[in-house]
Amino acid sequence: MIEALNILEQYPSDFLDRDTAERHQVFAEAFHMAITDHERLLTNRSFAAGQARESLLTDGHARERATMIHIGRPVINDDFPSIRNKKNDDGHTTQVSVIDRWGNAVSLTQTLGRFFGNKQATPGLGFPYNSLLEGVSNLGAREPIPTYMCPTIVVENGRALLVLGSASSARIPGIVATVISNAVDRSLDLREAVIAPRVLWSTMQNLGVYAEVFPPITQEQIAELRRYGYDSIFRAQLPVRQSRFARFGAVNAVHYDRESGVMTGVGDPRRNGNALGARF
Repeated sequence: MIEALNILEQYPSDFLDRDTAERHQVFAEAFHMAITDHERLLTNRSFAAGQARESLLTDGHARERATMIHIGRPVINDDFPSIRNKKNDDGHTTQVSVIDRWGNAVSLTQTLGRFFGNKQATPGLGFPYNSLLEGVSNLGAREPIPTYMCPTIVVENGRALLVLGSASSARIPGIVATVISNAVDRSLDLREAVIAPRVLWSTMQNLGVYAEVFPPITQEQIAELRRYGYDSIFRAQLPVRQSRFARFGAVNAVHYDRESGVMTGVGDPRRNGNALGARF
């Protein structure tokens, strides 16, 4: 998610504020590149891989990746090969975002992954390990667990401003980055930032664009992406089935306006999210 935001930062905010096919392409490719970079190192836990992960978050790397994006032409796998097999979308993930009046904040993404986890159990305990451990068969102590989940706290002047995260497998980093960009580059309030239609990248296809075709995103803009060469576009458009809508994430988020003292919570309608304020 951070790498994707760094790539988007190479573009001026007025470009990111416009609903155009060009903007949708840049978003999709930023997520494409960030996800593919992540996948190359996903299962490598060596010291060198750890150093390489840090380099993915530099401005220099973001500038290099941004130069690979050419409006009107997809970044195909021949240009930017992925070396990891793709996994399917089955899974069950939820996001909890919390902030209190003192500014203490928690962003928690929890998932079952597949129902049977990594199919291992400690003798005598009687349950298999889960929480997205299905891809880990030989996990050592204190080793990082490969995951796309990115529970996020946006900080301003050292204080929590926005707490968010999402479900939706490999699309999560793009979903979270989209909502942050909506708030920062487009000055949308939290509700608008969460419900605004999304254009994402999925690792399920070579040119796997996912697009919600609701205003202000139009059929003409998606048709323009197809003319660019994105011929594999998963669309959600009205009337939309809940199962199809749910593939675009579940961003449950909280915003704290310190000047007014007002907290705003938004539950993503794509998966019937809910917001609740409580007094103790």
